[in-house]
Order: sequence, then C-alpha cells, then structure tokens
Amino acid sequence: MIGIPEDNEETTNSQKSVMTFLWVYLSVGALALILIYIASEYFQTARLSQFISFQANDGPGPLRKNLYPDTFGSHFFGDFLIPFRLAQQSSPYFAPGILPFSYFPLASVILGPFILFNYWLALALFLGMGLLGFVSVCKRGLNHLDPKTRRTITALVLLSGPMFSTLDRGNLSLVLVVLCLAGVLYLRKEKTYLSAVLFGLAGAIKGYPILFLIIFIKRREWREFAVGSLTFVTAVFLPLAFYDQGLFKNASEMLSQFAGSSTPIHAVKIRGYNSSLLAFFDTCRTSFGSHFSSVFSFLVDHYTIVGAILMLIFLMFATSKCATDFESLLLTTVSMCLLPQTVGFYVLLLYFVPMLFHWADAKNMASSEKTITTAIAILMVPKGLPLWLPFSYWSPAAATFTSFLNPLLGLTIAFICIIRISRRRLQSFK
Repeated sequence: MIGIPEDNEETTNSQKSVMTFLWVYLSVGALALILIYIASEYFQTARLSQFISFQANDGPGPLRKNLYPDTFGSHFFGDFLIPFRLAQQSSPYFAPGILPFSYFPLASVILGPFILFNYWLALALFLGMGLLGFVSVCKRGLNHLDPKTRRTITALVLLSGPMFSTLDRGNLSLVLVVLCLAGVLYLRKEKTYLSAVLFGLAGAIKGYPILFLIIFIKRREWREFAVGSLTFVTAVFLPLAFYDQGLFKNASEMLSQFAGSSTPIHAVKIRGYNSSLLAFFDTCRTSFGSHFSSVFSFLVDHYTIVGAILMLIFLMFATSKCATDFESLLLTTVSMCLLPQTVGFYVLLLYFVPMLFHWADAKNMASSEKTITTAIAILMVPKGLPLWLPFSYWSPAAATFTSFLNPLLGLTIAFICIIRISRRRLQSFK
C-alpha cells in the first residue's frame, strides 16, 4: 500500500531525485540554448522560436480570415484558436470552413465558458487558470516535502520545454495534464476512485490519457478501472446528444475526424518537431546510409503494425504484478509519448505524471531510476537543432535532435522498466 512518507530518509530520496533532474536539465538545457542562439542569431538557419516550439507565426491560413482575431505580433496561438472557434459552433463536428475537430467533445465543453469573452481575454484566462492549476496540484500534492523541494518541483514543471511549447501553442494539454497530475497524486494518497475519475476525464479530452487507467488493472482494482472507464464513456458521448445532428451522427463524425487527425505524411512533413518513434525511424532512414535504409524504410512503411506490437508489449509489462506502480505509469506514459505517428513537444509534459508520483513517494534511488530521471530531464530540453551538425540547414521536415534523441530516450526508459520487471518475474519462479 502506498502511503505518505513519514521519515527523513524517504524525503531525502525524493529530494535527491529532484536535484538529479534539476542539474541534468539545467546543464543540458544551457548547452542546448547556447547552440540554439548561435544557430539562430549567427548562422541564421531559422528563427529562435522555430528551434523551440512549433510554428509561432501560425496564421492566417487554415481558417477563414474572418475567424482570426487581431494579431499578437505574428502569433494567434493556433492550438487554442481552432478549438475555440469550433466551441462556438452548434456542433464542433459539423463546422463547414473550419478544420476538423481532432479532440473529443469534452474539450469543447471545457472551452464553453471561455467563448463568453473576446478571444484574447479568453486565452489569457485559459492559460492563467491552467498555470494556477499546475501550481495548486504541486503544492497540495507534495505538501509533505519541505518547501524548498516543493518549490523546486513546481519550477521544474513550469520552466520545462514542453510547458513552454504548451503555452506557446495555447494547447489544451494544459488542462489535460493538470487532470492527470491530480489523478496520480490522489492515487498516491489511495483516493483511487477520485483518481480514476480524473484519468477518465483527461481521456475524454484527447483520448490517449485513458491509458492511465491501466494502473488499476496492474493493481487489480477492477472497480476503480470500471469507474474510470464509465467516466470516460459518459464524458465522451453525453455531450454529443446536445449538439445539432444528434448523438449518432455526431458520434460517427467524431470517430472519423479523430482517426484522421494524424497521418504518416503529416508526421514526416513536421519531422523536425516530431518526438514519435515513426520520426525516429524516418530520421535513421535518412541519416545512417544505405546499409540500414531498407530496414528503416520497412519500419516506416509498416509503422501501424510495428507501433501496435510495441504498445501491446509495453502495456503487457505495465499490467504485470511484478511491475511497481512507478514502472507501470512510466510504460503507459512512454506508450502515449512515443508510439503515435505524431507527437508534439507539449505531449511530453505527460512525463511529469510518473515523475511526480515518484517524487511524492521515493523510498530508494536505484541506479536505473537515476538513469530514468536523467533521461526524462533531457527529454524536457528543447532540441530542435539539425542532426548531426547543429548549424547546418534547417526545415520543419529536417532530421533534428528532437526527432532522434526524444524517441531514443523514450525507448531507453521502456527498456529499463521491462528489464526490471523481467528480473522480478524470473526471481518469482525460483
């Protein structure tokens, strides 16, 4: 049973893990930012913002011009603008002239109160409330740690590269990750039903966070799993009944638009920003010569099957009785942050979910956990520079350290977890 640490040794181990993360992030981040500044300002291969976040000057373009507000410089915060405009429609899934709605309906419901305000005020309120939620979750969930360590954890989240990308895009991941962080911290406190509800609600925004319910399968807590699943289904389908065209037409259109929101062509076109395993295979195909190109071409061409097989393997180990809760959460997070065809930098904010769980209850710091902490710290650093020469030609489709290192680090984390779980399985047979 997971409990709140009561002795200084446990708290010290949490602090050690936090400080390991902090120093790796600061050292690697400082080097990366220096190289990014040189590449941008001296070699002028791309703008500073292009190395850090996806398409800051994001409009006008995909929407009708009358749907764009007055510009904020060259920026419209497109990941907020598009669902904001769709939330203003009688149905986000039947909105001619607007991009398909690639989220589940709860995303539109959440934005409902914000459409009462003009666009820029709505954006400011959304970002402000999201950041307040982050700070509140960290403060309340980690109140057993000393104030310095708690403030350090909060600062790590707020200053991370994925957080910057989330804010720069105005992405709804801000709300989604707050729900997941709250869910994992209630899980640590053994408020499992509330945790399951929060994971279900997070899944009802973008779909993939529903995988966090796997932790309850691993713990054999079937009622909590059922509660989370019911929350997800209710939050997805109930709003559809209130939209124009009715429940069934909206449900059909929702599934069609959600399934078509990511394609291999799109994933390769923005490979420089893509942290997925597909981007890794494509980067290797173009970066390691003809001897390996046929192998990686096969993996790219058959990625749907390859990704599905890997997900089954990761989730099989995540549900093993021999896995710790931390390992189960890590494997689930890697599945969400590595295996989809397109993974934006803001998605990697989910890695803080298992890390907050670990920091809240770190009893030991094994060498493998130090390696995991180091890998996640490096994942948080912007790495949009071209591979292997950081001052060479850059484009959104170029091979970058993002498209190579981020998925490689995700694979490393999954491999470490699988090895640890497999060793316990072997020991249980002796």
